[in-house]
Amino acid sequence: MEDMLIILKRLFEDNWNPTNTLDITPKFTTGWYDQTLKDNQVTITDPTENNSYRGFSNNGPTEEWTGKVDISIWTTREIYDNPKGLLHKCKEEIKRIIKENYDKVTGIELMRCTATQDLNDKETKPVTYRKFIELSYLYYER
Repeated sequence: MEDMLIILKRLFEDNWNPTNTLDITPKFTTGWYDQTLKDNQVTITDPTENNSYRGFSNNGPTEEWTGKVDISIWTTREIYDNPKGLLHKCKEEIKRIIKENYDKVTGIELMRCTATQDLNDKETKPVTYRKFIELSYLYYER
């Protein structure tokens, strides 16, 4: 299977609807937040995968893989005047894209958002607003 970070980046870029997010399309990256960009950003990072089962099917040996990816939405009040409202809209857009398109990803059996959290950094100037989403997925390798 292709790298999950690349799969998700492409999925978001291809299906993002700015009318759902206050006419804003963030920059999508598979790296960490870059404060110098002065742009709204969605970062897709920290993939982990675990092999939890080995068995046999009609097609031969099968391995079950579960994984998680961290998705973070970032903005500041300098970039957008209502950062919390924007982060909420972007979170809902990410959930919509996953729900409507996960079955189009070859080999994926299940993909869903399993946790969200606000992680604002008040120590930075300007304050950096961040919405964290944990995305879980499942696939079989034969």
